Amino acid sequence: MRHVWVIARKEIQTYFNSPVAYVFLSVFLLVAGWLFSSGLFLRGEATIAPFIQVAPLLFLFFIPAVTMRLFSEELGRGTFEILATLPVRDGEIVLGKFVSATVLLLSALAATLVFPVSLSIAGDLDGGQTFASYVGVFLLGLSYLAMGAFASSVTKREILAFIVGFLFMMVFFLAGKFTQFLPEAAARWVDFIGIDSHLDNIARGVLDSRDLVYFLTLTAFFLHLTTYSLGSRRWR
Repeated sequence: MRHVWVIARKEIQTYFNSPVAYVFLSVFLLVAGWLFSSGLFLRGEATIAPFIQVAPLLFLFFIPAVTMRLFSEELGRGTFEILATLPVRDGEIVLGKFVSATVLLLSALAATLVFPVSLSIAGDLDGGQTFASYVGVFLLGLSYLAMGAFASSVTKREILAFIVGFLFMMVFFLAGKFTQFLPEAAARWVDFIGIDSHLDNIARGVLDSRDLVYFLTLTAFFLHLTTYSLGSRRWR
């Protein structure tokens, strides 16, 4: 695990020693704040629900922007081959870079805590529901980060990694929105694959183990694919 933390620390320093992290956090908070306040005025009640509802849509654009350079940058420059010669396993490389992206995700979510704090001052905020909602959004973010990491591992071009990652996320984002057009049996499967039903449960304050397992399994699956993708490059 030592190699994981070394790689993660290096990537985190790269993020925060350049404008990348600060631009990402500023734009994310600005857009999230605008969408949150708009939804809040429409609802007319103290709830974090407007942010939870727009988070999957925000992540569709912001997370691919974070993950597109995780591997594509080094693959494009040819520096990944140097990293591959070191006594570091592919899984450690993947986890190290994934941890660094997770730190950026946590920083973005921490910045949005101003929303529930301001609501708790202005009204009676449901603390349990708010906590569960943030757990759900965080798990969704982990899943999207893993998808973006895989997309970045299959191409040397960052813009292509962004597009591929966006398309992966879009599939899961849209999956549960068209079930009314499907036969009942197929609709149940498609609804389970999509993020909507799982995130909706958590947003209501219900931390169902099935929903937690769904997001964690999705994350582990795409991290495994990323590790396999990088490993296959050693033999090319």
